[in-house]
Amino acid sequence: MKNILSALAILLCFFPLMAQNEAPVIQSLSLVPDWDNQMLSVQYVVTDTENDPLEISIQFSTTNGKTYSATGMVPVTGDVGFPVLPG
Repeated sequence: MKNILSALAILLCFFPLMAQNEAPVIQSLSLVPDWDNQMLSVQYVVTDTENDPLEISIQFSTTNGKTYSATGMVPVTGDVGFPVLPG
C-alpha cells in the first residue's frame, strides 16, 4: 500500500508539468500602410498547441518602443479581441 501511495504522489507531482499550457506562437506577421487613407493593414497567423481561443490586442508606440498605447481610440476591425480562434 505504501508503494501505491508513493507512486500516486509522484504522478500527482508530475501531472502539473505535463498539463502546462503552451504560449501561442505568431507564425507570420505583415504590416501594409495605406498612407492615402491613413490606414494600416495588419495580417497575422497565430497558432496555439491546445487550440484555445485567443485574445488579440494591438498596441502602438510613438516613442520607439519605450511606451505603448492600446488602440482604444483608433478603429480596429477584423479578428481582434476575444475570442479569436488560432489559424
